[in-house]
Parts: sequence; C-alpha cells; structure tokens
Amino acid sequence: MGYDEARARILAEARPLPAEPVSVLAARGRVLAAPLTAPFRLPPWDNSAMDGY
Repeated sequence: MGYDEARARILAEARPLPAEPVSVLAARGRVLAAPLTAPFRLPPWDNSAMDGY
C-alpha cells in the first residue's frame, strides 16, 4: 500500500474529537474548536511601526 492510499484510508475513518471546555491555564498546546475574537481592539490604533508588520 502506498502513502496516498494509506492516508486516504486513515482520513476516511478518522473522526474529529468533541469540543471540551477547559480553563485558560489548561488550554496550552490545544486547538480552538471555534474562532475566538477579542471584544475590542488593543491597541486601538495601527501599531505596525512597533510590531514590524
């Protein structure tokens, strides 16, 4: 069995894990289940001169 076929078989059977609520301290190294946005901009102005973007 080649790589492509093995990968296709694995992906066909793989199922996503359910979301799990955890504290912020326990969330290190995890992936978000949904997008997260801040309620306000911080800093409230463009700061590219400081950040290097």
